[in-house]
Amino acid sequence: MAEEATETSAGTEENQQADAQPSARDTQQSGLEKARDAIAAAEGERDAALAELEKLKRKLAAVSNGIPANRTDDYLALANTRMTDGVTFEQALSKALADFPLIPKQTPPPYTAAAGSAPLMGVGVRGSLGLNKNRITK
Repeated sequence: MAEEATETSAGTEENQQADAQPSARDTQQSGLEKARDAIAAAEGERDAALAELEKLKRKLAAVSNGIPANRTDDYLALANTRMTDGVTFEQALSKALADFPLIPKQTPPPYTAAAGSAPLMGVGVRGSLGLNKNRITK
């Protein structure tokens, strides 16, 4: 019986050691999983960078067509709604510009005196033309 107990405890110790040490196959699998995770993360970063590049290219195209920088997002959204399988972004942007033309910012023209009119004179601080009628002279 003593021999059986020794064999059982020895078998248990071997099982515990085997469980504690990962096998070579487990190590390879975990290495493969790490590599797959790294590849997936790199592909995600690449896709995000390509999407950002495409967005910047479209913004550049919009600004090149005369759209002010502060309105590019609006026109990009309009162009994206007009894109279909046969329509390129440039065509969709042109259609958006045709449907919603830019209204040029109108600034009033600088004042110019009409021909034959007298020049305007500035009014003084007290509302006179520089003459002080209330001045007492001795």
